[in-house]
Amino acid sequence: MIKNIISGCLVGIANIIPGVSGGTIIVLTGLFDRTMESISNLVNLKIKFKDKLKDIFFLLQVGIGILIGLVCFAKALEKAGVDMIQVAQANHTGNMGDTIPPMGTIDYN
Repeated sequence: MIKNIISGCLVGIANIIPGVSGGTIIVLTGLFDRTMESISNLVNLKIKFKDKLKDIFFLLQVGIGILIGLVCFAKALEKAGVDMIQVAQANHTGNMGDTIPPMGTIDYN
């Protein structure tokens, strides 16, 4: 149960960070197959309601974790953007600078 909530938190955080996919994180945490199976079982008419409750409980755990990750990390980013604007701008500038290839290492011959 705790693993599902923590994995959900990581997915929520990943959804806030540009360029990082929550789907990738759910694969890395090992919950992708179980998540897809649970969603599939919810719409399958042959599955008993008692078994569907297990899937609902699992999806609620992951969903609660996602909400916790989204809210907590969004609040942390908001605080960093408001209270530490210079640090946030310097970090962003540094991240952009890392994408420029070093000109001295290019061999044109």
